[in-house]
Parts: sequence; structure tokens; C-alpha cells
Amino acid sequence: MVLQLAILFSYDEVKLVFLMEEKQLADMGYIKYLPHVWDDQRSIRFIATNASEAYQASIFRKSWRRTLKRRENGTKSGAKDPIISSSP
Repeated sequence: MVLQLAILFSYDEVKLVFLMEEKQLADMGYIKYLPHVWDDQRSIRFIATNASEAYQASIFRKSWRRTLKRRENGTKSGAKDPIISSSP
């Protein structure tokens, strides 16, 4: 499903956020290379394996919501809310 989202939507339309344990990240290492897991400046990667990284991702989500509002008001349409996947 992750790859399907990455293939069907551009990284400026969908951001993927992952909250997982280190071991799971090793099993899904390919997600590190998706442009969908980076902010627009490529300074924050949305793959969290600890509380500090999860906090950074939550800050981004708030700013992304503001970006969506601006896009809905005419600057760009079709943007999607971040997809959040967490481990069971």
C-alpha cells in the first residue's frame, strides 16, 4: 500500500509519516528513499523511531494542515492529508 501511494501521488500531494521501532525500519528500509517522507525543504524526514522524532513529525503535521488550507483557497488543489502508519 505504501508503494502504491508513492506511485499514484506526487510527493507534493501526499506526505507519508511512519512511527515504528528500529527493527521495523530495518525491515522496511526502502521507505527512507521515498521523497514522500521528507518536508518540502528536505530537512525533516517523517520516519520516527523515538519520541523526539515523533514530536518533529507532529510539528510538521500542523504546518501541513496550514498548507492544505492555503491550497484549498486556490493556490493548488488536490493535496492530501498526511498518511500516518503506526506499528501495532
